[in-house]
Amino acid sequence: MEAYTWQYENLWSKTTKRMLVGLSPNTSIPIPPDNYDAFQTIAIEKEQIRDQSNRETYEFDLSSFLGNEAVYLRFNDAFTQDGWGPAVHEIVVKADGVTIAQFKTGTSEEEPFLYDKHGSKFLPGSDHRFADHGNYFMYEFKPPAGTKQLTVYVDMWNQYAVSASNVRPLSSEQKEPYGYLRDYAVANKAMVFWLSTSVPEEKALFEKILSDVKPGTPYMGWFDNDFEGEVAGIDITSKHGVYVLPSDWFHNMTVFSGTKHKNVKMKKPTTPKLENKIYSSHLKRD
Repeated sequence: MEAYTWQYENLWSKTTKRMLVGLSPNTSIPIPPDNYDAFQTIAIEKEQIRDQSNRETYEFDLSSFLGNEAVYLRFNDAFTQDGWGPAVHEIVVKADGVTIAQFKTGTSEEEPFLYDKHGSKFLPGSDHRFADHGNYFMYEFKPPAGTKQLTVYVDMWNQYAVSASNVRPLSSEQKEPYGYLRDYAVANKAMVFWLSTSVPEEKALFEKILSDVKPGTPYMGWFDNDFEGEVAGIDITSKHGVYVLPSDWFHNMTVFSGTKHKNVKMKKPTTPKLENKIYSSHLKRD
């Protein structure tokens, strides 16, 4: 807030009012396709269960993954097409029978072990962490040197796929500057900001900025990544007559906007004489 307030008070008057640009200060590093090649699936639900009927405490022997500094346990959706991924309540980890980790998900005790959240959710009022579609969550456990037996107990249900590895993968928690669209903002001398509508003081500043531009001004980029943030962002911009162009993933917009296009006049097809029967049309793609 201090940085954005200073920006508004000192730089806003010097920037263009033709557009507003909302970009996150950072984004997750690119995860290469082979990032999880070292992971082995240790459990998977083969039925599309959505009613908690398979909830139980599952025991996994991870002793074969000992040998390096840490063991990584990853939970993802076994059926990515329907949005009912794994739901985890509690995890207990024992090294040679001694408990080295025990936590309920969504608590402060979970944080030291939660290596990568990657789109997983722990909703207010719930008692489990879940991840559906292409999202997942991953834990890092560091057993004492010389550990012979490593056992994990997971209170879990739904359509889970669990894998493990002792090779440290890249994590989406690692951030880098969010570059998409930023070149276009710089080229146009536009002010870039990232303000949440769910934080009162940030929302107030957001509205100040919106009220300074004319109706019909585009807001380029996007809003908070959660669904509520997106809805609230579109609502607040609409109230000020500002329209939204989702463009936070637009690459090289300075190049594309600097080119000229030539309109191609399409040849109008001859309309055939119709007969009294049923016609079926098909689109051919070359």
